[in-house]
Amino acid sequence: SLPNEEENFFISVLCSVSSIVWVVHGGAEKKYSPLYMWRTPQIDENDLKKSEPLAVLCRYLTKEGQDIIFGDDLGNGNEKTAALNQSKLRKFPPLSIYVLSMHQTQAELVSFLFSYVPSRVYQMSHDDFFPEAGGKGSLTISQVAALRGVESMIGFPALVVDSGCFLTYTAADADGAIIGGGMALGVEGRVEMVARRTQCTDGLTDLDAQTLLFKMTNMVSAKKKLDPFGNDVEEAVLAELLQGIIFPYREVIKDYLHRTNMGAKASGSNPEDIPTVVVTGGTSSVMQKLLEPTHGGLVQPDLTIPPYKVESMKHAIAYGLAFILRQKASAQKRKPQRPFDSLVIGRRVAKKSGIANGATLRGTVTVPIYSAGDVDTPVYIIRYDDNQTENFTITEVHDGLKLYCSVGEENIPARPDEALKRMLTEKLENAAHAVSRLDTKNSSSKRQATAAPKVSPPKKSRKEKDPTSYIGTRVAKLFDEDGLYFGEITGYEDDEDGNGFWKILYDDNDEEEFDKNDLIKAVELYKKESSLDKRG
Repeated sequence: SLPNEEENFFISVLCSVSSIVWVVHGGAEKKYSPLYMWRTPQIDENDLKKSEPLAVLCRYLTKEGQDIIFGDDLGNGNEKTAALNQSKLRKFPPLSIYVLSMHQTQAELVSFLFSYVPSRVYQMSHDDFFPEAGGKGSLTISQVAALRGVESMIGFPALVVDSGCFLTYTAADADGAIIGGGMALGVEGRVEMVARRTQCTDGLTDLDAQTLLFKMTNMVSAKKKLDPFGNDVEEAVLAELLQGIIFPYREVIKDYLHRTNMGAKASGSNPEDIPTVVVTGGTSSVMQKLLEPTHGGLVQPDLTIPPYKVESMKHAIAYGLAFILRQKASAQKRKPQRPFDSLVIGRRVAKKSGIANGATLRGTVTVPIYSAGDVDTPVYIIRYDDNQTENFTITEVHDGLKLYCSVGEENIPARPDEALKRMLTEKLENAAHAVSRLDTKNSSSKRQATAAPKVSPPKKSRKEKDPTSYIGTRVAKLFDEDGLYFGEITGYEDDEDGNGFWKILYDDNDEEEFDKNDLIKAVELYKKESSLDKRG
């Protein structure tokens, strides 16, 4: 599911085998792009035995993350109240959380911590990134997400090397089909393994993992050629580490260039034909130097490998998530809107708890569920502020909206600031508008059911163009990710309020409804772009 259009921020969490990467993304207006990122150790289950869950969550968040979830009123022990109050300042109160996991226990802990915050947690799967991958499902979610991130940067074909705790590579061909990938111990993992083994070796007892990594990085930066017959034991250890990465991975690059026929293209004179290998991950700066054609001067280059270049892309996984969300949002925009969806989704509702003298529950209409046999009357998932969910029919949504208009929000400060006042007013106005429209539709349905005598509609003013005269008119609309699309007006309908809607059939057989403003824009755009219309 997508973040709601009214969410300004959402959070993604990558649970790797050794750490957690937290990312704050912008909303739809910022194209879901990553804004803030930080890495932490894995969540310690023992912390949950000593502290409240939200206190534990706070320890893993930077100031940016805390501000989004808890706001400015965060204090010792008031995390739950602060999270609830901050949710009231959001147009769409539940915060969307996307979990990408290679460590199921950590993913469950993340979900558990966020269950105490008004939020909705989605655990992403391999199929969210490559639904047509077929037998390539054994690749990790970080591999396929990084591949999508690289697609957003350079397109396909693509080869991405992720240099984290593990060293992985993943490739896709020019059609975007996954070729495959591989995995080995990463730079840091190799260094730690060597450091443990050298603790009992004369002359190397001072070489801990951090020292080894620091010296290896310096050796790469200095472009010092590796000497397989050196007399310095320490340098010999480092040389073995570096050669153990360079030689296997340049064979991977060579094979990739051959499989995708990129090597033949690179032999031409056009610099734009030179293929790019992308490296990402925590030690990507080191890997970039090791994998470039000259290997940083550390070893003799392989002259049989066609020309290629290596670029670094930090946080490719986060960009991969943003990329697929943009794709899904673009596809969703081009689907016809159901009658009530845009009216009620994101609106606040209320419900009596059902217990004698019980509290009134408040929640948000999130997403519709359509059954295969009844595509016109969905149920809507209501997410309450305590993160419990319930399915409402449209009638129950109507009742919940009316009750919310009556009771509003709870636990409002005696002197709310201007921002909170505006948001509370906007939520009540949105709910009231939805109630009014649903009242109108219901009264219309009742009149139709009692077979009321038909009344001739008032005659249109001579100055007002007959709306049905637009039927057959060609129109154009620009979609953010997919570009310009042409279509034709196929029908017109009036609702009970006298508001008109024109039915649009696009040339690729997708459908949509336009109100008057949409119609004017689409007709004007078509006049400008009609020369591109192959059917015009």
